[in-house]
Amino acid sequence: AQRGIIEFRYRWPGQYMFHAHQSEFAELGWMGNFNVVAEDGFPDALAAAGVSSDWDERSTNGDAALHVESGG
Repeated sequence: AQRGIIEFRYRWPGQYMFHAHQSEFAELGWMGNFNVVAEDGFPDALAAAGVSSDWDERSTNGDAALHVESGG
């Protein structure tokens, strides 16, 4: 799997699309959308996306993988 991280600040709230201008990248799924929200709207935006605040915290810190206890 390939992973890319984009960090930026955006001035205006709303739904935006991103995509690469090269067909081979688009075919790999390097396109999608993002939702810019004000800080006070962040919990509602997480809920609308079906993401818990716990998952968001773990993903921000690089640990969003599903943890499964092994029976050993």
